[in-house]
Amino acid sequence: MSRPRLLLLHGALGASDQFDALAERLSDAFQIRRLDFEGHGPLAPPARLLTMDRFAEAVRDHIAAGGLAPVRVFGYSMGGYAALLCARRFPGTIDRIMTLGTKLAWTPDVAAREAAFLDPDRLRDRAPAFAAQLAARHGEAHWPALLAATRDMLAALGAAPALTGADWPAIDIPVRIMVGDRDATVTIDECVAAYRALPNAQLQVLPRTPHPLERVDVGWVAKSIHAFMASTTTVA
Repeated sequence: MSRPRLLLLHGALGASDQFDALAERLSDAFQIRRLDFEGHGPLAPPARLLTMDRFAEAVRDHIAAGGLAPVRVFGYSMGGYAALLCARRFPGTIDRIMTLGTKLAWTPDVAAREAAFLDPDRLRDRAPAFAAQLAARHGEAHWPALLAATRDMLAALGAAPALTGADWPAIDIPVRIMVGDRDATVTIDECVAAYRALPNAQLQVLPRTPHPLERVDVGWVAKSIHAFMASTTTVA
């Protein structure tokens, strides 16, 4: 039996190489595919406004170019939102989705709070290790532009969320929403609300788990992906 295809989608300011350890644990059971979103990782800095619509289209185009449809998707943070939006806008492209640490409820206040952290000078002063990580991942000359583009994207998302409560019932593929119990970015309440509105969903709360992917137990995530993604049945 051939291994099912699994597409890994990174979060805002991330890159596909963040999944190296996870991909190693999953490669025995899945054909792993990855995507770097526009302006992230080794790609050129964003020359236009970044939007969730474009990210969803990038997922659709990547799936089409690789002949992957319908594919199973694991999305971390923004990657999970892009996967859900792709499933909503382009039915048939995705077979099932697992999200981790994905912000599902956006308002202007939430967007402003998240965007406040995305200032290069502030990061260099208060989080020099993270600033150095961004420079290494996206290029010393490019990462400030990516921060600015991401701030603009968050502001647009806060003003007009790409997904609202009215969209969840239309996403009828199996979905598992995962969130850490110590996630300071994503609330358990918003995850519960989406879980209840999605017609074919599961909810999983990871103990002692904050938002940053580097601080998530890779073993726990890999085990959950194996259990959910390898299944061919719908969620009860």
